[in-house]
Amino acid sequence: MKILIFVIFRLLISFAIGRMGENRKIGYGWSFSLSLFLSPIIAWIITLCSRKNSEVHFINTNDK
Repeated sequence: MKILIFVIFRLLISFAIGRMGENRKIGYGWSFSLSLFLSPIIAWIITLCSRKNSEVHFINTNDK
């Protein structure tokens, strides 16, 4: 029973960190995956170090 609670708690934390990554360059998938396979604290730090999408500059390749 304790293991089940731990797994559910870990998934909820991973989901929350993934949601934080949605508006960042790292994205939801990478944030969620890093949180599952690494420590959630490490994934949280990596997610916070990633740039926000509003700070990312995209290059327009159609203008030549």
